[in-house]
Amino acid sequence: MTEDPKPLTVKKGRAELTLEQIAAALPIAEDSMFMIGEQWSTCVHAARGGNWRLATLCAKHVRKLINTFGMLNPHYAQGVETFKPLLEAVVSACEKRDAAAFEPAFKAATDAANAEHVGTGHGFVLWKIPPTHRGDLELGPIDLAPKG
Repeated sequence: MTEDPKPLTVKKGRAELTLEQIAAALPIAEDSMFMIGEQWSTCVHAARGGNWRLATLCAKHVRKLINTFGMLNPHYAQGVETFKPLLEAVVSACEKRDAAAFEPAFKAATDAANAEHVGTGHGFVLWKIPPTHRGDLELGPIDLAPKG
């Protein structure tokens, strides 16, 4: 008789998790879409408000979420690859604090994402930007210089 091998585990803080537990904790596609949408909306409102650091942070977070989404959902990998250069134009405009480049880049990326949703049978998931943000973040310019 052979014993069942001990499952491979990974330490995370005080927890020791099996690969099955880690896989179960990964976001499903719907979770990813909600997280991406929230960051996308905050990105545009922050950029339009002049908080370019927040806009950049959100755009880069969308990049991370999109990459993870593509990895966990390989059947959408082509759509993710098509979206990446459009997203990079948004990230670049945010990093450069370039409002003139931001608006067309953001629109092109949003339109492409919506076309991808329609093309994959998820046309009920269409991004639109509400006229105002939810209000829990400062979206205007922030002076981080020490007060003296």
